[in-house]
Order: sequence, then structure tokens, then C-alpha cells
Amino acid sequence: MQLWRISNYNDLSGKGGLVVSGRWHSKGRLVVYLAENQSLCMLETLVHLDLRADEVPDAYQLLCVDVDLSTSIMRLPDGYLEHGWSSKAPLTRSIGDQFLAEKQAALLRVPSALVPGQFNYLLNPDHPDSRLLQITSATKHPYDARFFS
Repeated sequence: MQLWRISNYNDLSGKGGLVVSGRWHSKGRLVVYLAENQSLCMLETLVHLDLRADEVPDAYQLLCVDVDLSTSIMRLPDGYLEHGWSSKAPLTRSIGDQFLAEKQAALLRVPSALVPGQFNYLLNPDHPDSRLLQITSATKHPYDARFFS
């Protein structure tokens, strides 16, 4: 399986989660957000950008991450999330925080709030299986300038 990430850094350390909260975690936790395909990865990042094309950081890169077939993955059961979950940060953060604290799997598959039927993954860098994920390519400055005009 391949997963995707856009980042200034070519690593899977999760250190960004220490300084800012996300939809699925509270600030102060190591976590890496990944998407199931390149398009979703780009959309998930674009919604947080308010930049012109010339302001997109030069260090931005699209990372392709190979996931070994033996990597442990948890999935939220169908119907687990209540209606309107995407606007309830305390709910989604508590789910992610619990996943990270319990360390039962390296990855947690979570639904995209942007694209129904598509999924993102949380990587717990503290789980032993996290070493089974490898960055196999990095594409610099992956955005087309038309996104910002």
C-alpha cells in the first residue's frame, strides 16, 4: 500500500503534532497525517493554505510512503462516528488521542472531512510497526500555480 503526505520535511517523525493540534489529535503528541491518494493529500493541505503561488514554501514536497503489508492498521467501525462529526473537534481529537496513547496499531484509518468515501491515516511514530513505513519518493513543490490564482 502507498500513502501520501505533503510536508516541509522528508521524515515521518511526527514532531509537528507536538506544536499544533489537528482534526484527529491534540497538541503535544507525535503524529503523522497521511492520505490514501495524491489528490486527497493535496486537497487536505490546500484547505489550510492562504497563500499566493509565489508564497508556497520551496521546501514543500509530496512524499510517497510505502506501507509494508504486515503493518498494523486500525479502522473505525462503520457507523462509529456520529452525524456531524467533522465539525466536532473534541470528538475527533479524543479518538485520535486514544489511538496514539494506546499504541495498538501503527496506523488508524479515518474518514476525510473533505471528500466523503475517502480516507486519511494517522501514523503513530511511537508504535514499533512505524519503522515498516518508508518514504520512497519526494516531489518538490507539488502544487500547480493555478491553485493560487
